[in-house]
Amino acid sequence: MQLKRFILTFIAFAAMGGWCLPTSTPSALHGAREKNSGIKGTTRSIVVSGVPGGPTIGGPASVEFAIAPVAAEKPVYDKAFFVNSDAQGTFEVEVPQGTYWIGPKAKALDPTLYVPGPVVFSEMFVVVTGGSFISVELVQTAYAP
Repeated sequence: MQLKRFILTFIAFAAMGGWCLPTSTPSALHGAREKNSGIKGTTRSIVVSGVPGGPTIGGPASVEFAIAPVAAEKPVYDKAFFVNSDAQGTFEVEVPQGTYWIGPKAKALDPTLYVPGPVVFSEMFVVVTGGSFISVELVQTAYAP
């Protein structure tokens, strides 16, 4: 399955420690969970130099983002849950098979008034099949002055 990369733009970033746990449980949001199916992956942050030809730096980092089920080809934001990758930038969440939207937490919290700002997280859709985990890589990018 083809993996898609998306960029999260922001002004400043800091790696946060902790476990990869959704702030609300997927099972409570999606009904009975199927064992051994879900979404796993890595998150990393990079900073692009503001000087032409300057270095790009970065690496694995903790990132918080939203995952929501998709119905009728649209994310069901009120059933979204939030995930923090760990300090090494890894995460794994069990969810039942289906299509899911991955995107910015702020958009899941208020999709009507959401306007990308200094922290922008690009969106992606993934399809989870029963008995497997789909792998994704999420990248956030900051641009130095």
